[in-house]
Amino acid sequence: VSLMLPAAFGHGAPAVGAEAGTGVVERGLREAVKSGTVPSGIRISYDDLHTIYGGTLIEVRGDGSAYRIDVSERGDRETTRHVEKAALLELLKQFVAVRAWKQETPELPPIPDESRAMLWNELGGEKAGFWERYNEMEDNGRMLRIRESLDRLVPPAGDRR
Repeated sequence: VSLMLPAAFGHGAPAVGAEAGTGVVERGLREAVKSGTVPSGIRISYDDLHTIYGGTLIEVRGDGSAYRIDVSERGDRETTRHVEKAALLELLKQFVAVRAWKQETPELPPIPDESRAMLWNELGGEKAGFWERYNEMEDNGRMLRIRESLDRLVPPAGDRR
């Protein structure tokens, strides 16, 4: 699996379970929802890429620019698009509802072929987010809710949404 992001999209989540930016990101997300204004400097990254099975990487920025790559054995499919501010604000409301800055899944030794989905919010120079085991997303509901919203905002290449 090879992954090349456009230069405008710097990919790199903090270490899994990083807590350093939690307060900054939480306050920023809550203030954005309260004021109805999307911070221009926010960067949202969803990543469930697995080195064997492929997966999806989606990145959305506060200016509305969005990038998605879906990696599979059939090849990589990339798409870029612009997301309207109102749709971004609705996404941020969901982040606040699920506390998208707080890790809730306990750290346990990985099982063979385990895959994780990660969501990172970068705001004010700080990053915070959470991860869930891919096979537990449906039961947990937090990450799945965000992933479905991101799929609507930045659908896979060839999807006519």
